[in-house]
Amino acid sequence: MLDFMQEDRTFLAETYAQIQAFTAQISELEDAIARLREAQQLALDRLNSYKYPVLSLPDEMVCEIFVRFLPPYPDPSPLVGLLSPTTLTHVCRRWREVALATPDLWKAIDLIPPDCLSQISSTRSIGTIPLNSLHQTRARTLGSLWIKRSGTHPLSIRAVDLDNPSFPIFSTLLPHRARLEHLTLHLRSGLPLLKLTTDPLPRLRSLNLWFQNGLTRPVVLTDVPLLRVVVLGDVRVPSIALPWAQLTSLTLRSVYPEHIMRILRQSANLLDCTLLFWAAEEPARGDPEPDVVLWRLQTLVVETESEVIVEFFQHLVAPSLCRLEAPDAFFLWGGGTSSSQALHTFIAKSGCKLHKLCITEL
Repeated sequence: MLDFMQEDRTFLAETYAQIQAFTAQISELEDAIARLREAQQLALDRLNSYKYPVLSLPDEMVCEIFVRFLPPYPDPSPLVGLLSPTTLTHVCRRWREVALATPDLWKAIDLIPPDCLSQISSTRSIGTIPLNSLHQTRARTLGSLWIKRSGTHPLSIRAVDLDNPSFPIFSTLLPHRARLEHLTLHLRSGLPLLKLTTDPLPRLRSLNLWFQNGLTRPVVLTDVPLLRVVVLGDVRVPSIALPWAQLTSLTLRSVYPEHIMRILRQSANLLDCTLLFWAAEEPARGDPEPDVVLWRLQTLVVETESEVIVEFFQHLVAPSLCRLEAPDAFFLWGGGTSSSQALHTFIAKSGCKLHKLCITEL
């Protein structure tokens, strides 16, 4: 009996000892956990107080970075994709707020889908270019949204097929025509241009026009006091009237030489000029016309496979010409004379001092 009780006392003593040991260990662990929780909170506080360096920049600097992220104005930004300002609105809430409050990000708009743009560049035609319904919807929705976000800033617009009745972005663009500063249009006809020119375009500085089916009615565009740069492609020049005398840069593509000469006679202030000739529409008749003298012209680029280039240079005088780019046909001037003789003849007649000469092979 006594032995049994002694065993119970021993068991209880050992158990109490274990409990005390466990309690001591738990206390040590709780102290360790408390210290870890304190360290964790300090780390959380440091993390919560941390700001990414870019988020510490003032809004003005962020705006400038955003603007430089995009293609330089007036080159338009795509509606979607990496180079679209829409990308900036998807990064974080602050970037979205800054981007939406920066009109400069939204003032240059490309309404031409990338696949159509590459086809236009290669064919200079929109006759076979389909605009799928997805792009039409996107252009209509995003184009209107961008114009709204641009505030009252001048606009740079590049668009295709505005006269397509299923592509009503033109109706959105029309009320903002007074803000147009740079305009590139690839059209099937001249109807949208006729609508655009019913009112003045006081801010328009550059105009780039391509027509698939030509102009059915004459277009007169004279109330454009700031217009200085014009590019015309596949245009019958007699169908369009522009203030040629105020232009400083002119590009004419797929135009008859007699029309080119008629325009150049009115373009006395040109600084640079690019010309792509078609063969003459009809042979010249009557008395020869006087030479075209472009006193201020500094750069001339001529592209043609036609022999009319010979007559063109015979009737051109450019005293200030510094850079000339011409096809090798130019250097066959005069029935096989040497290139140096042909060049000497033109330079001597113009009295210019060429700094750069580029000979191209078409």
